Amino acid sequence: MEQHVIVNEKTIKEQIIKLNEIIKNNKLSKLSNELEKILFNELKAGNEIREISVGGFGDEKHLYIFLNKTFITKIVKNYNNIKYIEINDPHYWKAEYTDIKNKQTIACPF
Repeated sequence: MEQHVIVNEKTIKEQIIKLNEIIKNNKLSKLSNELEKILFNELKAGNEIREISVGGFGDEKHLYIFLNKTFITKIVKNYNNIKYIEINDPHYWKAEYTDIKNKQTIACPF
């Protein structure tokens, strides 16, 4: 698993630029529109990206975006192609939005 800590990137613009560099360098799919909307709303609400990882859990092309805080915005469970899951496992994280088709996950801690 390739990890990128980007907590030093404080502005939304800086975080998105870093995320797009990681996506490009790893030849991953661009964030789906739904996940992009979720991520932007979280960042706009004051959350920050803590870490971005590529690979892991048996899939070397899966993109994981880990936030600093639990989800701030209202949880939406009916996005097209996006699955919201409450993991609630202290070894992993509290909850996630996952785009299974594009292998992308936004996760939040406890």
